[in-house]
Amino acid sequence: MQKIWKYSLAIVFCVPGFCAEGPGCANQTAKQCVGLALDAMGGRERLEQVKSVRLEIIGHTLLMEQSYRQEPFITAYVRGRVTFDLANQKVLTELKSTWPESDANKSDTDSVVVTSPDGGVTRAKNGDSPCSRTSLDAAREMALGPVRILLTASEAPDLHFEAPETLRNTAHAVVAFTWQKVPVRVLLNPFNHLPDAVETTQEFRDFWYFWGDVRQRTYFDNWKLSQGIEFPTNLVKERNGVVWSSTQALNVEFNVPLDPKAFEMDDKVAKQSAASPGWNLPFNGQKATSLAPGVDLFQWAWNATIVKQPDGIVILEAPISALYTEGVIEEARKRYPGTPVKAVLSTSDSWPHIGGVRVAVAEVFRSTFSI
Repeated sequence: MQKIWKYSLAIVFCVPGFCAEGPGCANQTAKQCVGLALDAMGGRERLEQVKSVRLEIIGHTLLMEQSYRQEPFITAYVRGRVTFDLANQKVLTELKSTWPESDANKSDTDSVVVTSPDGGVTRAKNGDSPCSRTSLDAAREMALGPVRILLTASEAPDLHFEAPETLRNTAHAVVAFTWQKVPVRVLLNPFNHLPDAVETTQEFRDFWYFWGDVRQRTYFDNWKLSQGIEFPTNLVKERNGVVWSSTQALNVEFNVPLDPKAFEMDDKVAKQSAASPGWNLPFNGQKATSLAPGVDLFQWAWNATIVKQPDGIVILEAPISALYTEGVIEEARKRYPGTPVKAVLSTSDSWPHIGGVRVAVAEVFRSTFSI
């Protein structure tokens, strides 16, 4: 039997903003390629005219930080409504959450949060309170959401092509740019030109904070035509290569009438949320309990214990943050001057419990080798 082998050779020449060959964008500049994607979604003018978006959503998050050590992860659920005021960069989130590790009959909670890039509040009957720093990301990242991502890309002065990437067995054109010092990559489908995924590398303000720069890829799926705009109703987020959450929009509305009162915030309270240290909490060494001679327990939201042994100090738990664990080590030095830290022990691999392990291990290494 005669075998016939076929080979193809593609030579790619690239200069900033231009590639001679790219999946679905042959002989296009990066900006022209993004222009094709804008047309595919409904056109630049139509997207620019969107001033608000309201989504009825249902979603789930895999609680990697709360899991019983390995996959499969415990799952939390949400359902509710999210309203984006794109013109004023505010987000109103009204959700019912189901937390799987709650006590009996206490798993469901309702929350109303209003955020902007500069601060946010959690609504309650007795008034506003500062929202978490995590909640602020929803407003801060509207520029990278489905309605705005291509507009943001097209306006980026450093927009350029990167090497094509295979997604779901199909080579995609990749355009990249920098947004607020965050590197952003958009994977464009070569056939319909729609953005199939958006990728960033950044430090997050939720439990992923402990890992420093994290690569997040958001997949845009389940596209539906709404008011002349192609919109991905399902957003699946993957962090460091592991699927983390999925949010499905059950209903999509553009340019809905907005009640300004619904987005009002107590400015002083909102500023407190932005000024919060988040997970980078300091250590409080004032509340110590002596469990035994040389064994001191420091109780707080995150406990830590200093254990003095004849040949050195053992730190039991290095939780929450580098700053917190540095405080524990400094307290140990005050109590036992000149005594080296010889070991650190963690009783859990849940992320809050290991937030300061890197600092503790560095101290053990320094003490051991007298660096």
